[in-house]
Amino acid sequence: MRTETEIASLKGELDRLVGFIWDHGTPEQTEDPKVGFASDTVDVLTWVSGGIDSESFLSADYLGLNHLRKVAHAIEKRTGNKLDQARGSEDLDPERSLRAWQAVIRKMREKPSKRKEQLIADLMRRWEARTGQKFPEEGA
Repeated sequence: MRTETEIASLKGELDRLVGFIWDHGTPEQTEDPKVGFASDTVDVLTWVSGGIDSESFLSADYLGLNHLRKVAHAIEKRTGNKLDQARGSEDLDPERSLRAWQAVIRKMREKPSKRKEQLIADLMRRWEARTGQKFPEEGA
């Protein structure tokens, strides 16, 4: 378990870095997957340290925990697989995970919109932050 001092130090440094990059960076710099991941990490550390109340953090406007539960329930109904038997995301098969992410992006692009393109860019940033590799487009 990390100490409060260690958490506060990391949160402070990440918050300063992300804020500086967003305020003064080029679009390419502000859209860097590591910047998005660092921003999300600041949010989590702010919640952990009590800076965001749990109700707000778990709300539909933020983390959307209830939405995630509904998605998992729909998957249970469709597949017969059970959430309580699920592995953590660190244990997922990377190739299967990639195919799932590509399918989501393909579906979003069927009826394009600016919001969907923003979500796609966010998914790609998250993939890149998680794997350290550029998101491979289908057919590439």
